[in-house]
Amino acid sequence: PSHGLILRNQKDSQVEIHKGITDHYLLFDLGQQLLKKHGSAYVETDMRAHLNPTRMKVIEETAQKLLEKIRSCCPSCSLPGFAAVASEPGLPCSWCGTPTRSTLFQTKTCIHCGHTEQVHFPHGKTTEDPMYCDRCNP
Repeated sequence: PSHGLILRNQKDSQVEIHKGITDHYLLFDLGQQLLKKHGSAYVETDMRAHLNPTRMKVIEETAQKLLEKIRSCCPSCSLPGFAAVASEPGLPCSWCGTPTRSTLFQTKTCIHCGHTEQVHFPHGKTTEDPMYCDRCNP
C-alpha cells in the first residue's frame, strides 16, 4: 500500500492492533492470523503523517502558507503577518465582461497595527477564462 494501514480484529477494538503496515505481504499474513484467531479483520488507513502521503502533502501546503505569511511584511509597520483576510469575487469574463466567481481583489490586514489594503488581481489575471463564467458557460 502507498499509505500505511492499521489492521485490527474488529472496528474500534483494542484487543489486537497492528499499525504502520506498508507491505502487502505483511498485510496478508497479519490478516490471515487475525481471521484465524478472531474470525474477523478490520483494515483502516494509518493517519499518522509519516505513513500517509496524502496527509504529508496537506501539511506541506499548510507549512508553505505559514511561511508566506511570515515573509509577508506590513508596508506600514514592517512586521511580518500582513496577509489576506478576505477575498471578493468579480473578476470579469474575458469574452462577455460579466463578473465571475473568481477573485477580483483580496483584503490584506496587518495583525499588529491593523493596516489594511485591497490588492486587485492577486493571482495576476485581469480577466477570467469563459469556462468559469456563469453566463458564457452556464
